[in-house]
Amino acid sequence: MNDLIKIENNKPIVKEKIINRLIELETDIKQLTELYDKYKRQLLEEMEKKNIVKISDETTGLSISYIPAQENLERFNKARLRDLYPDIYDECIDMNGKKSAYITIRR
Repeated sequence: MNDLIKIENNKPIVKEKIINRLIELETDIKQLTELYDKYKRQLLEEMEKKNIVKISDETTGLSISYIPAQENLERFNKARLRDLYPDIYDECIDMNGKKSAYITIRR
């Protein structure tokens, strides 16, 4: 039996090989996430500069949508409503939005 966890002195112990691999994977995930976020930021900036709203590639299934920041976008702030004026909605509106990019790959 190839147990990943063994019990010694009533204490669970994960195999060192597994622990090391998990640490390696965690590092890889962090690096890949940083790279992914970098490309996503670059695409967002480029699409913003060139006024591109959507890019689609039927062959790869890649779809990239740019949603620009919206001025005077109402956002409901439940915390402020609850904390300051439980019965007054109008004083709890944030008038701003953020830009974002969504990347989807369908296979």
